[in-house]
Amino acid sequence: MNTFINFISISLILFTGCKSAAANDHFQEVLYPITDYSISGSGSDTLLLIPCMSCRWNEWESFMERNGERYTMFAITIPGFGGTPVPQLPTGSYEDAIWRNHLMQSISTFIDEKGIKEATVVGHSWGTQLAIQIAAIRNDIFKKVIAVDGGIESTSMIPTDEKERIRQIKEIEEYGQSLAADPEAWRKFNKATYQYNKDTLLKNDVEWALKLHGSFMATSKVALIQYWRENLIVDLDSYLHELKIPVLNIQSFVGKNQEEQKERHYAELREVGNPTNVTTVILFDTYHFIMQHRPEILDHCTWAFVKNLELKEEYRF
Repeated sequence: MNTFINFISISLILFTGCKSAAANDHFQEVLYPITDYSISGSGSDTLLLIPCMSCRWNEWESFMERNGERYTMFAITIPGFGGTPVPQLPTGSYEDAIWRNHLMQSISTFIDEKGIKEATVVGHSWGTQLAIQIAAIRNDIFKKVIAVDGGIESTSMIPTDEKERIRQIKEIEEYGQSLAADPEAWRKFNKATYQYNKDTLLKNDVEWALKLHGSFMATSKVALIQYWRENLIVDLDSYLHELKIPVLNIQSFVGKNQEEQKERHYAELREVGNPTNVTTVILFDTYHFIMQHRPEILDHCTWAFVKNLELKEEYRF
């Protein structure tokens, strides 16, 4: 997870962090309805699948094809990502997570419209943040959370200095304006994203990288930058502590110093108080898109967690 997040962070010339937002501070009006989604499967257990930043629901497509008999699955695309339309985003102060709050209402409304009564929410990468947040808000629906190679806490990333936090928000806004104004800058940013995925994912699986690249290229620049901006506003720790349900935290590491990456991740969990409801599984030598690189492991861990079966703490390949 760290390799991919660091890559995106460098590409955006920023570091992510989080700041306050009340767990139930969300709007009633749905400004951004979820219009791009897929429903499949016939199993008795229900999953809500949230993809990575800028990706469409079809990031989960192969997982859904493999697990159709186990689950009934609802995979969504976040409005504004992957070519989905989004209206002009509202603006607010440096304490207002306006877009994120509207997204919570969008997901909550989708849940009600589709008649979902009890489910496990599964988020990948940045989608883990939305999964933690919506599970805390809709605790009447979600009984478990699975975080697939994404951050479940924000303590380690919060700038300690308030001026620094605001400076980073302004830097994001300025960078976003430059992307919006310069098509060539946007193309180069996405070309770098494509190259990363082609070089590091699933033995240079060009077809998969192109699919991701297409989602990134079609994503609303405004929505993408607003997401990064609100990372410096939303306090994920408060949502994690509010959760009383089990959380499966699957982390993948690749490259050099993987043991150090593991220790750093456990240190981050200690920083947030080592929540007892969090179960962590480490996958060594595994790329960020686990559903493609280690499909059998993700399938097994998901099933074991949903069915309350024993899970290994580590997988080494």
